[in-house]
Amino acid sequence: MIVCPSCKKPVKYIASKDNTILIVNAELKTLVNERGRFIQGYELHECPSEVAAKTIPTAEAQA
Repeated sequence: MIVCPSCKKPVKYIASKDNTILIVNAELKTLVNERGRFIQGYELHECPSEVAAKTIPTAEAQA
């Protein structure tokens, strides 16, 4: 099983059409597209530690 190096959650690496490597959560989900149809897909992975780092203002940013 492949895990995220930061948060240790299971992830998958998927290559997009333009050869960009995406990191997604390993859990397959049922999603709804723009036309209202149900599709199977993966959500992009976002580390909780990286999200917290973005939202906590630093002293340098406040100055």
